[in-house]
Amino acid sequence: MGVNYFIYYLIVNDNEKNIFVIQDPVKQYEKGNLKIDKNLVVEFSKTAGQWQKLMEIKN
Repeated sequence: MGVNYFIYYLIVNDNEKNIFVIQDPVKQYEKGNLKIDKNLVVEFSKTAGQWQKLMEIKN
């Protein structure tokens, strides 16, 4: 799926609501920006994607 595939890493706590967007994770893996160990734990570098502020809509 290439550039049409994304991974979203979401952080939500009392202090922040942010999302890290990784486009084309296979390409990022090939570049060395993503690592997956034998337990399927994923590590990523800051260059694998970009942080974005998560918008919150309140009623």
